[in-house]
Amino acid sequence: MGDTYHFGMPGSIIHINRILTGLWLVYIGYKLITNQKITKYNFIPLSLIGYSYILLFYSNIWKKYR
Repeated sequence: MGDTYHFGMPGSIIHINRILTGLWLVYIGYKLITNQKITKYNFIPLSLIGYSYILLFYSNIWKKYR
């Protein structure tokens, strides 16, 4: 049970995905602190992740305190 996640997803796939996402976010952060432009191919997914997080966070609060 410890080596699989929801729906039987192998833990290694989840961990590799998290590592790659973290490296991508470090890359974007480095570009931002060195005043370089973020390409459209990095900006759009980053924006979608941010908007999704905001939507899920506030819908959870709304559901919890409704």
